[in-house]
Amino acid sequence: MSSTLTIPPQVVPRVREGAHLQLAQRANEIRHTAEAFEKDQPPLESRADMERTWALLDILGWAGHVPPSIELDMHKHSTALIAALDAIVPDMARWLSEMSDEDERKSDREDEYLAIREFETTARSAVKRAEKPPTVHTLMIPPTLIERVREGVYGLLVVAAEDITRSAHAHTQPEPETRPQLDRAWTLLNWLGWIAHDEDVERMLELPVAEHGETLLAALDVTTRLLAEWLDDTDPDDPQKPRKADELQLMRQFHRRAQHAVSGAGS
Repeated sequence: MSSTLTIPPQVVPRVREGAHLQLAQRANEIRHTAEAFEKDQPPLESRADMERTWALLDILGWAGHVPPSIELDMHKHSTALIAALDAIVPDMARWLSEMSDEDERKSDREDEYLAIREFETTARSAVKRAEKPPTVHTLMIPPTLIERVREGVYGLLVVAAEDITRSAHAHTQPEPETRPQLDRAWTLLNWLGWIAHDEDVERMLELPVAEHGETLLAALDVTTRLLAEWLDDTDPDDPQKPRKADELQLMRQFHRRAQHAVSGAGS
């Protein structure tokens, strides 16, 4: 989903004005602290707000010419943009209420106010969309799949070991990915346990996604493919086939959850 927001040219001058108001307010807070009889560190948030507002004005332009289109990165500038709108929109409402109905400028001011309010609604919606989704830090491995995951990781370990063996006999360097694959598989097997345990059927393993997620996906790729091939090659009357088909469906569902978790951990 896009994290950018297009700012219409007609609202840019007022957004700039709100940003200038914010900048002046924060600068005054710093000045008052620096001028105080008993010196103290200025509020850290004043400095942070000033830096955010400064960066926003660098994008909007500090004055003068308004570009036909400004694309604002909401991950970087949403806080400063909303603060600028919070500063200027109430002022515009007050100016409008104080204008006489006979003032020939009032119609233009009303149009300007409606435009900034519409943009404010759009901006607040964009802020919500740009908010980072919660990172999935762990993933629960169902007890019925622990052994399948272990088998897949062993498969990864075998592939890496075979490449190292071939390279060693040929006196050549292994493929660049071989060593990290071996290390990741070894680490995950240490975490899973190298052999099955009786308690595997009763425990839900909570996998740290950032550390082991990519290796888990690779292991599931291996075991899902092998189980699917077994089902394709097995006699339809084999009594194990219905149970294995259910297991394959469960593995594919878990694979999708794992992909979502890894994607969330990397965003």
